Amino acid sequence: VNADLRRLAREGWPPLPRYEDDPVAHLAVKHAHPPWLVARWLARWGREWTEALCRADNERPPLALRVNTLKQDAVRVQDALRAAGAAVQPSAYVPEGLIGEGLSFLEELEGLREGWFLFQDEGSMLVSHALAPAAESLIVDACAGVGTKTTHLAQLTGDRGEVLAVDLRPAKLKLLEENCRRLGIGSVRPLAADARELPGLLPRPADYVLVDAPCSGFGVLRRRADARWRKSPEQLRSLPRLQLELLEAAYAALKPGGVLVYSTCTTEPEENEEVVAEICARHRDLRAESLEDFLPRPLPREEDRRLAAQGQLRLYPHVHGTDGFFIARLRKA
Repeated sequence: VNADLRRLAREGWPPLPRYEDDPVAHLAVKHAHPPWLVARWLARWGREWTEALCRADNERPPLALRVNTLKQDAVRVQDALRAAGAAVQPSAYVPEGLIGEGLSFLEELEGLREGWFLFQDEGSMLVSHALAPAAESLIVDACAGVGTKTTHLAQLTGDRGEVLAVDLRPAKLKLLEENCRRLGIGSVRPLAADARELPGLLPRPADYVLVDAPCSGFGVLRRRADARWRKSPEQLRSLPRLQLELLEAAYAALKPGGVLVYSTCTTEPEENEEVVAEICARHRDLRAESLEDFLPRPLPREEDRRLAAQGQLRLYPHVHGTDGFFIARLRKA
């Protein structure tokens, strides 16, 4: 690294390739993205959209908080943060969301220790709203991780459901349990297991299943600066197989009339629309259901509203200010 920096100081930066000569190289070098990914995005979206997305991937994301309405309301948390010197605004998408700046001292706030809020992107919050679980129901989070969405599902039911949090990694589930204790949530039951075996793990068919699937993560590159260099085109061939296996298990575990939400934090159609189309083609009793009645606030763009009416939502950092997310709501007949 020292040698490279000394050479740059001595010789200066090499000239940036001209867009007219090599559009992929121009954007890849200018915005530090893998050329193969830039080429994909250019072919799909063109220069303006691709450059805006690449630029957004290099910006610091806003710090979003999800207020734990089981303990506190958003207005009081907002007032407490402002009194402590933070610039905080309500989320444009969810009533329990806050967006803030000047929050580097959050770990010192009593409200965090007391479970008033936790960190969660607005796009991630919309996933749980898309499922919209009812109280007194069996809800399965098939890829629970540390429980950010799991605890939100419990929160939306008033902690009056039965939420089964499934994950392969016991260490993640330990963090989930710690989150539940801090947030005062008692309706979540962690289970270390492979979600592809879901039908055999449940006491009865589920009312709701969330599959927030493992994915390439191209929607969250701004949060993981080095991740773009560890991605490959091969992942876009292997991951959809895993995603479909998870959806097959979720379908089998879901009761007739139950709701299945599929979500990813990626931008790529092979992992998003194509996976949903395939699972619906395999199971004709699985139908898309409009998201319009379940999203808590109107979407800003007509294109978004039209897609939500068809049961899907795509979010992009440079358009919506959220992480990149894909969300689809399906109901089993």
